[in-house]
Amino acid sequence: MKNSKAAANILQLLFFFAKL
Repeated sequence: MKNSKAAANILQLLFFFAKL
């Protein structure tokens, strides 16, 4: 499930940059 967690982190980063 580590891969799933990494994917979630990447999605959060994309969301963060999208807000900028």
